[in-house]
Amino acid sequence: MVALFASALHGGLAWADGPDRGHVVLSVAGHAGPLELRPHGRGWSGAFQIQNAGPGSLRVLRVAVMDAAADIGLPRGLRVTLGEATPATLAPREIRDVLVSWDDLGPVRRAFAQVVVTSTDEERGEVAMSVLASTPTSIGWVGRHALSLLVVWPLALVAFAALFGGGGPWARTWLRRAAIGVFGLEWLLALWAYGEFVPSLGRPDGDDGFQLVDRRVISAAAGIEWHLGVDATSILLVVLVATLVLVAAAGIDAGTSSYLSLALLASGAIGAFVALDLVVLFAAWELASASVLVMAAAQRAEHPGAASESVAKGVAVGAVGLLAMLAALGAFVWASGPSFLVDGSHAAHTLSVPDLARTSFDGAKRIAGLPLGDAVWAMLLVALVCAPAATPLRGLLPDVMQDASAPAAAALGGIAIALGPYLLVRLAFPNLPRGAGWAAPVVVALGAFEMIQSAVRVVTRRDARSGLAQATIALAGACLCAVGASRWR
Repeated sequence: MVALFASALHGGLAWADGPDRGHVVLSVAGHAGPLELRPHGRGWSGAFQIQNAGPGSLRVLRVAVMDAAADIGLPRGLRVTLGEATPATLAPREIRDVLVSWDDLGPVRRAFAQVVVTSTDEERGEVAMSVLASTPTSIGWVGRHALSLLVVWPLALVAFAALFGGGGPWARTWLRRAAIGVFGLEWLLALWAYGEFVPSLGRPDGDDGFQLVDRRVISAAAGIEWHLGVDATSILLVVLVATLVLVAAAGIDAGTSSYLSLALLASGAIGAFVALDLVVLFAAWELASASVLVMAAAQRAEHPGAASESVAKGVAVGAVGLLAMLAALGAFVWASGPSFLVDGSHAAHTLSVPDLARTSFDGAKRIAGLPLGDAVWAMLLVALVCAPAATPLRGLLPDVMQDASAPAAAALGGIAIALGPYLLVRLAFPNLPRGAGWAAPVVVALGAFEMIQSAVRVVTRRDARSGLAQATIALAGACLCAVGASRWR
């Protein structure tokens, strides 16, 4: 009888609450966000809608901007106004406009914010609408998506390689011209991005100090965004990559594989330098690693024997590095908190690199008995050591540079030595300060070991090409030493 009474009571409450429950939905003229504000006088303005899509009444309790303490530094002058003062009650199917205005962006060219709506819809909880304001660029749409084009455009060379890769000398000539054209446009766009960069802009000015930000939701369910941006460090590395691959393309007179590896290297390296989402960072890192394996496989076809052993070793060790980085990034996500995506969608765990920098992992659960910070540091160091496109301790990159054409080897060496230290500066040291106490000396030791190992190999080898390859690895070790020493407490 108690069970029957409880069942009847539960059903009665559900029957009573169900028809009276409101359901909050945010939209921009009937579509999903973000809301792109339009220029209005000296500022920007726009509106989005709050709709009660449920059969019952909905009470809107609060409409406010997520402030800098909870989200990101914002330029001043962002105001949000509901048609009537909150709290407000919406009847079923009723729609209210929320007016948004931004007075001044200051030095920021493109700024994002989140407007959070709190209502009596307990099922959805707080919902958000992203707001975007941007100043017009001198090159229009291309300028608004400059970083995305810098990442994707080198892959156009893959299509040219499919057209001209199987022909004779004339096809090789056209492929070389196509490579110079693709990388020439890449270089010009990188220079434009450098010219648009404002060196004086910092974290309090908005977007955590990142500029030329480009954000789109890839998967709302998984919380993955196409999130790119540059700061004072990464913008210089983007120009470096674009310059080196253009010079290499102009000097290469080789087969299709050299141009393919250059395209993969440019796309992967620039993607790693501008990625602000963990999934995008991982994909770009592995694409850069694939460029080294493609070049090594091409050399294996031309020089069988020792090269085949080197490629097999590189693939095996690279797989270990891939798994280690995947595990490290997975641990970051597992321990991170919820966030809102750029379209206002709610993500259970953040994948945003700036959001992770504001997250404390001190109270996170242990991994294999170790504090999360120490465990993730160990996995990132394994990924750094084993990745084919980072500072190598196993010898694959020096072999590739020794056998590749001089322009390709110069580009590969100049770009690859920056990938490993940049991963530590962007992801490890800012997010894992507790583990940095022991990790910084280890990074210095790894760099010193690379320098000593390269010096010994230079002495034992007579040819100039091998000496230059080992000198590049010694420079990579010096970069690691510098990064580790700068964080050594």
